[in-house]
Amino acid sequence: MTSADAQLIAAAINRLCDIAELIFRIPPGEQLLALFSVGFVTPMTLYLVSYGAGLLVNFWRD
Repeated sequence: MTSADAQLIAAAINRLCDIAELIFRIPPGEQLLALFSVGFVTPMTLYLVSYGAGLLVNFWRD
């Protein structure tokens, strides 16, 4: 293995480490709050609103 091959392999390993760091790093608190809001609060709000609308429709239907 030549010096150029070793440098190429080292560069590839460093690139893979950078990609792994981007994938597995924990986002800051503000970003976690925004992700939680989009992923949980929004669907739950839509579900509760539609459930309430269904209750009203069934109340007037009976």
